[in-house]
Amino acid sequence: MIGLIASHDLTENRFCVLARYTDAVENSGGIPVILPLSQRDDCTKKYAEMCDGVIFPGGVDLDPKSYNEEKHEKCGEITPLRDVLEIKLANLLYELDKPLFGVCRGIQAMAVAFGGTLYQDIPSEYDSTIIHRQQPPYSTPTHTVKVGKDSLLYRITGREELSVNSMHHQSIKDKSERFSLTAFAPDGIVEAMEVKGMSFGLGVQWHPEHLYSVDPAAKALFDAFIASC
Repeated sequence: MIGLIASHDLTENRFCVLARYTDAVENSGGIPVILPLSQRDDCTKKYAEMCDGVIFPGGVDLDPKSYNEEKHEKCGEITPLRDVLEIKLANLLYELDKPLFGVCRGIQAMAVAFGGTLYQDIPSEYDSTIIHRQQPPYSTPTHTVKVGKDSLLYRITGREELSVNSMHHQSIKDKSERFSLTAFAPDGIVEAMEVKGMSFGLGVQWHPEHLYSVDPAAKALFDAFIASC
């Protein structure tokens, strides 16, 4: 049973998850369950207990207050309800050593949950010529990432270099002692992190849910996550 954290559509006040995530989970043998953004501690605890693993999907920006910064003018839409849930749930999953897989916003939420900070807007805060927010189709890679050979990501994919898609304007800035940085774009932007002390605590900055049907390395990420669960 794989929990998928819902996005919050503020216009319609509804919770939703892109079908690409549920399809990828099912394709690798998991049972996807959408988790609403409850703010009750007992609900968060039950999510951690009942799920065999959890995916933090992509979504809008994190509230900079969650990592003790003022909001930058280029920081976009935020959903504080999701920030609160994911930070609490990440730490509960750590305590239970249950698998956690973060995608795009998900890696950023993981970093914040375990003591890191973010670039609120790469184009205005980081000198880069890499396109980190590509146009569709999202099944087409737009840049490469270098993978550390001592990482879980390398053990899963067997590759020192991956071709990935890219749909973000924020990324990890400062790390903490609780996680390692294990892959980087050619401009030095962090593309993967792994939580120390977890059997499977992996976040990637790209979107393998758009690549799993065409790229064996992306499919391997979901397969390894489900196998760990």
